[in-house]
Amino acid sequence: EDKDGWTISAEVFGKGVDGAGKVEPDYARAKYLLCVGRTLNCAIGVAAVVARAKTEGTKVVFVDPRMPEGALTGSEWIPIRPGADSAFLLSLIHIGITEKLVDFEFLRRHTNAPYLVETGTRRPIAASEIIAGAPEDAFVVMDRKTASYVVMGLKKDDKGNAVGFAEPEGVDPELDHAARITALDGRELEAETCFRAFAASAAHWTPQEAARTTGIPAETITRVAREFFTQGGVADDGWYASRNGNDTHDFALLSLINAFTGRIDQPGGFVVTQGGGFKAPGVSLSGGKGKGPHGETWTAPEKKSLDKILYPEGSGTYSAVFEAIETGKPYPVRAAFFTGTTMFHREANSARLAKALMGLELVVVQDIFPHEICDYADYVLPCTYFLEWHEYAGVKWALNGNVQKNDAGIAPPQGCEAREEVWQFAEILRRAYPDRAKERLGLEQELKTREAFKAWYDGMMDAAWAKFIAAKNKAKPGDGDRIAAEVEAQGWSQTAVKKWGVYPYVKPFGTPTGKAELISFYFTQKYEDKGASGLPRWVESPGFTPPKPRSNEFVLISGKDSSSCSGVAMWTWPTKFLGDRSIWMNPADAERIGIKNGQEVELEGLDTGVKGRTTVKITNRVMPGVLFSHGFSGGVRTKQNLGAYEWVREGINSHWFCTGYREPVVGSLSNNCSVRVRV
Repeated sequence: EDKDGWTISAEVFGKGVDGAGKVEPDYARAKYLLCVGRTLNCAIGVAAVVARAKTEGTKVVFVDPRMPEGALTGSEWIPIRPGADSAFLLSLIHIGITEKLVDFEFLRRHTNAPYLVETGTRRPIAASEIIAGAPEDAFVVMDRKTASYVVMGLKKDDKGNAVGFAEPEGVDPELDHAARITALDGRELEAETCFRAFAASAAHWTPQEAARTTGIPAETITRVAREFFTQGGVADDGWYASRNGNDTHDFALLSLINAFTGRIDQPGGFVVTQGGGFKAPGVSLSGGKGKGPHGETWTAPEKKSLDKILYPEGSGTYSAVFEAIETGKPYPVRAAFFTGTTMFHREANSARLAKALMGLELVVVQDIFPHEICDYADYVLPCTYFLEWHEYAGVKWALNGNVQKNDAGIAPPQGCEAREEVWQFAEILRRAYPDRAKERLGLEQELKTREAFKAWYDGMMDAAWAKFIAAKNKAKPGDGDRIAAEVEAQGWSQTAVKKWGVYPYVKPFGTPTGKAELISFYFTQKYEDKGASGLPRWVESPGFTPPKPRSNEFVLISGKDSSSCSGVAMWTWPTKFLGDRSIWMNPADAERIGIKNGQEVELEGLDTGVKGRTTVKITNRVMPGVLFSHGFSGGVRTKQNLGAYEWVREGINSHWFCTGYREPVVGSLSNNCSVRVRV
């Protein structure tokens, strides 16, 4: 449950830009890049771009409990207590507001800052409540020029998609407004602007108050705020959001602070990426309508998956099925497929995961290595690696639009039964439901050999690519041929150049207002009663018991680096020497409790009682009161291990000690935990 930050950006920017790499800092042109909980260690492309930017004067600030590799040279590292990111970000914004460093004009024009909400509940006030004849889905602002309330809405096409803004010409919205308004039905409404409500909430986080929560000196918070808002600051919107059980607010604020700079979709700012335009063939299901790779269509029951029932704004919250496995409610789950995922290094609370797996009647694992989950499998289907695949794809996490080709550089060894996951799924479907395989995938004959699979799958891929190239040639004669030639020659090609200043100036975002939202109207209207606030704020981490200060109790955090970033790296021989399976401890903590570098210690989860042993590395790269371990690096307990890889058992898996707490609505897990250290 590697809950990613982009799923939470929808709270600020809405649907449509909440996919992988849809919004990003313009790393190459950034002047001041703020990374809160974002290390850049494993994002090879981003790290290279940022490294070049640093040589041209870009300042990079990492705010993290441990010092990432990227902060070793030419950057600043600011240690922060785990779970305190929102307090830090709110303090930066508060300083920006009070010192008038933020872009108030952008907030007025291109965010919902001037839109009226009900005081206290933060319920958006519909324009139709106070203005006769106003559309039901429009909102209201106070116009400074006319001193009257005006309707702010969206232009929509025949399908109901927002295509522009329906606003009075010359309207000048008031940011800081509050009033008692009599609604058309006679109700008295206490109203205020979103800006006023947000600013009042952020006002609690003075530098001094934020210092008490974050552990960052007040003068450092003030300095960073001034630098950020005066030196062209842009905040990275994050990546790994499953940390402390309060991360939804962190990631919303990481996106939102960029709106306060006014540099949304501008060079060097926070931008919507262009996209390559190529869509690979596949199967999709939406609104009860299914679509196959050749254009096949079918009707399916409009039922929600369990994760969407329990966590409607989440993305793949697998632990949502645990209760259903045990109780059969809301419907029974008896079998599960696991495709290429190191579940015991992703699912917080390993004991809970193991219990759920034991409760299943059928467990099928598709993987390339003997991960721990294979021990629970009834069937293990050996898979291929991307170097053995043939596919075209659009490039994600890139400013301009690009496409790429991945061609099989190697083939499985003679006699090896490894097959592509798609091949395995297609054959299982064909054998279990031959009619559906034919109607939905166009698959009638058994894919007995690799040649047969390639003829079927690669044929679909090549046909989709040919259609894409033909469309490019039609739009601009010769352009498709250029793209095809460049892809064959170098593996990739640029298909489109980034267009600046599109969102939300010309095209609306996918929010109810079409603009960046300080208070999420969607979340406020739909989820306030379910524990998810539309107003980003700081809450104490609910994921684990806070450790006693200056004791042998610590918050244990985990993360990645360039040699310990996935299960694949773990099962690569050089990782035995390059990987780090120790836990990091600050020298002050080690001295206080009498621990020497390299000493073996026992960790015990404060909330779970689970115990594990590992060695300690004493380093200033982790702040006092915090322990750090590399995710995916050690603590692998598989029974299927090969003798040459016994070293993967060394160390601990931080998920052993986690409670498994999940945030309401979005389902983000608490992958950090608290432990007691014993010599």
